[in-house]
Amino acid sequence: QSCWPPLITGGVSPCILIETPHKEMGITTDLSGFTQYRFKNLFITPSPLPALSWGSSNDVWRKMVNKETKYIHDKNCLLLHPTLKPNMRAILLDWLLEVCEVYTLHRDTFYLAQDFFDRFMLTQNDIHKNMLQLIGISSLFIAAKLEEIYPPKLQEFAYVTDGACSEEDILTMELIILKALKWELCPVSVISWLNLYLQVDSLKEYPKVLQPQYSQEKFIQIAQDIGSSCTVPLYIN
Repeated sequence: QSCWPPLITGGVSPCILIETPHKEMGITTDLSGFTQYRFKNLFITPSPLPALSWGSSNDVWRKMVNKETKYIHDKNCLLLHPTLKPNMRAILLDWLLEVCEVYTLHRDTFYLAQDFFDRFMLTQNDIHKNMLQLIGISSLFIAAKLEEIYPPKLQEFAYVTDGACSEEDILTMELIILKALKWELCPVSVISWLNLYLQVDSLKEYPKVLQPQYSQEKFIQIAQDIGSSCTVPLYIN
């Protein structure tokens, strides 16, 4: 089910199952280097999660933290582009939200596109504002193919740009973004963290359930609050 409003009575609860890391995956127990990333100085213990009835709290935490350390972000990424202003990113993300609503895309698709856009901008220098829409719609094109069962067609993404971006432009930019990101396309999104913490919160009422349950309305309300805050400028002069 789409996580976009309006709510559908009796809809499917947006719960996810957190996978246990594969045995061959290297697990880093030393989190001292993690402080340079987005959750700086917040974690005192390797796993602050309580005991879980449906999985290993240590395995869940370590896998998500390891993914966070792999995908580097910087709130000042737009400083690499002197001609861009912070509100330009906000305008672009607002527009991408509207595109997601038009095509009833999942909320995580939007957050993936945002992640791809921000990390791509961190790999570039002096991007002109005329390129932002192409980078944004190409990021959403990639995210939709990863997240959606039936993603919109290429021509539909080109159509919503009102002629600003052709299908060929989007395909070309798609490859540029993928190469710049080194094909690392599976970050831990804010929706993944939200699902985890709501599952933990549900243990207060249902401590022994195998599949945590929580209110769909609560999930969507928090997700909307996150969505409204993610489009603000990355930095303030």
